[in-house]
Amino acid sequence: MFKKWVTAAAVTALLLTGIGTQAQAQVSPAAEPRAATTVDKAVAPSTPRYCVSVIGKATSPGQASVEEYRYCSSSPFDSAAQIRTVGAQTQIRKTRSARLGGAAPDSTVVPLSSTHLFRAYEHEKYQGQWWDYYGSDGPCDQYGYRWNPDDWWQHHLSSLEKGYYSNCSKVELHTIDHKKWRVFDMSLDNLTPDYNDNVGYLQVYNG
Repeated sequence: MFKKWVTAAAVTALLLTGIGTQAQAQVSPAAEPRAATTVDKAVAPSTPRYCVSVIGKATSPGQASVEEYRYCSSSPFDSAAQIRTVGAQTQIRKTRSARLGGAAPDSTVVPLSSTHLFRAYEHEKYQGQWWDYYGSDGPCDQYGYRWNPDDWWQHHLSSLEKGYYSNCSKVELHTIDHKKWRVFDMSLDNLTPDYNDNVGYLQVYNG
């Protein structure tokens, strides 16, 4: 676990003790970008949780996309607004620059309003808790972005909504045991019996 990282387990503990009543910001340190794989463990939030993350392209083929920023809140309105704050934009630029070896000036970050990749939902028909993903490397191309859900989301992901202007026209779903995979057109209001609450990882791309 990286330093300065606030996990969902920690947030849940604060909520249960009556201390963490305010929205909890979760920001990955600029100097420590990481793959969006081992995030929060399979702990069901005690209150509804809505998150936004910014991810960059994987550093090598077959790897998960790198998470550059994350913010979670019990309020969907708070999470949606937070991603566009000056503080969030500054953090994303710094983390992206660190990931690319300091070669990325601020101007290389595509405006977030045009790079919303997808929204993952807890329930079918786009209901329940959700997690928004934005791409700092722009819209989907033929390779796209890969998301490895944490344990909780692997067993609770039920629908996926394509982001506006994302160009993420396809999603490749893999079961948790990696024995099945299938390509679907985006968006998906139901992941079908084989993949509902059973997603080991997914790849969104343009195809």
